[in-house]
Amino acid sequence: MKRIFSFLMIALTSISATGQTLSVAPIEAEAGAQAELVVTGASLGGQTALQFNLSLPQGITLDEAAITKGAAASGHELSVSTLSSGARLFVLYDMNLETIQNGELLRLPVTIGQNATSGNAQLSTVRFASNEAVSTAGTDVSFTITVKAPAALKCATPVLTFASGKVKCTCATAGVTYRYTVAPTAATGESTTGEISFGTTFTISVKAVRDGYEDSDAATLTIPMAAVGDVNADGSVTIADVTALVNIILGK
Repeated sequence: MKRIFSFLMIALTSISATGQTLSVAPIEAEAGAQAELVVTGASLGGQTALQFNLSLPQGITLDEAAITKGAAASGHELSVSTLSSGARLFVLYDMNLETIQNGELLRLPVTIGQNATSGNAQLSTVRFASNEAVSTAGTDVSFTITVKAPAALKCATPVLTFASGKVKCTCATAGVTYRYTVAPTAATGESTTGEISFGTTFTISVKAVRDGYEDSDAATLTIPMAAVGDVNADGSVTIADVTALVNIILGK
């Protein structure tokens, strides 16, 4: 292990980069969510070890315990330590001097804090090492992490049931208010006989609403007029009973 570290830290024998590159795709994630940085390598032929520092924007933290190695570095050991600057130092090495392959090297899970803001992250002080004990300076890599506002929570769609002249609304989202419409609630069209027909059914449409949440999708329930019964006890079943039923729902 000391030999590998010595490869990476030899500044005097460092030569210019010969094409080896690292890259990290930019990511977008909501505040409060988890995301994953994928580090990939290209033109790594002959390289047996790799070192870089990772710096993240404020409010974005690395979940070190959940780091995984990609197929291109599956046989290598990984060391991660924290520098005084707060950056993380990564070293990939193999005691048998096996070469690192091109492709996916590391998956680095991060947590996007509730107060995190968008910014640039960076892999810096990139170094490669070959089995000839030559340290090669790589190019720093910058990539963006875009923090999006969390999506609004949405109320669950209510469940409607009808029994004994009452519509019962329930919702999986706690603390909601039920906002509803009933059709028909007034006459439409024209009448030449002086009589207005409301049909044989009515439909109630209900949404669950709550501050800070998106309104739920509407739930509907169609009820036969005859099933309503003589809610207002006037001796007949009419639209007036529907109105009375609505008032019951409203608590009037």
